Amino acid sequence: MDITVATSAEAAVQDADVIICAARSRDESPVLRGAWLSAGVTVVSLGSTLPEQREVDEETLARAACIVADMPEEVLHDTGDALAAIRAGIDVAGKTVSLAELAADKVTPRRSADDIVLYKSVGSALQDVVIAEMLLALAKAQGHGSPLPSTIAPVAK
Repeated sequence: MDITVATSAEAAVQDADVIICAARSRDESPVLRGAWLSAGVTVVSLGSTLPEQREVDEETLARAACIVADMPEEVLHDTGDALAAIRAGIDVAGKTVSLAELAADKVTPRRSADDIVLYKSVGSALQDVVIAEMLLALAKAQGHGSPLPSTIAPVAK
């Protein structure tokens, strides 16, 4: 695999098929601009999970034909990216679908090769527990790890 160091965020995403953002800017300004996106790109955004956080700009959400969200209500009401786009007049809710709908093959996020798809993840405690359980089972199967006490001892005040 060839690896090239990019001189800027714009250069890093130029002509990319998939862009994964897991960034927090110092001043909470977006690090990915919709103007930089090529037709047909898939954008994965993980870094803006609170109202005051920003990762992608309003144009990114405007250009997305579909926004797939792991937790649609949280994405729409609790992420800075979605809130800024909604304030800018973009119908974010109208093009947001759940990851569950996509997994159940109930929606088609890309209707043409040029459609931009945005996956917006805020994560959930349930996802964390499921992944932890999978990792625990894998570690046990491979003989890794040490058992820890599974009882909780009350602490005197």
